[in-house]
Amino acid sequence: MKKMMSISVYGEPGNNATVHFPGRRNPAVAMQSDTLQGLIADLKHARQSLANGDTAEAMDELGGVLERLMEMHTGMVNDVRREGGPDGTDWPAA
Repeated sequence: MKKMMSISVYGEPGNNATVHFPGRRNPAVAMQSDTLQGLIADLKHARQSLANGDTAEAMDELGGVLERLMEMHTGMVNDVRREGGPDGTDWPAA
């Protein structure tokens, strides 16, 4: 179902953007489909490396995915802070 609504966009969108949906407490990250596909491909590669017994390669891939996700999270927190919003320390994890 497609739904039209107004959302807040923080900062300058790029491969991902910090957004806030009406009625939600916490901000979110919207990402381009190619960025999401890249993360999925990296995770699939890590899984295959583990299946092949190549733990070093799997750890490298997982480290890259973790780094990219942490960068997105840091960017989200910084975007919200710049706009005077909460700093994210009290955002629930779930």
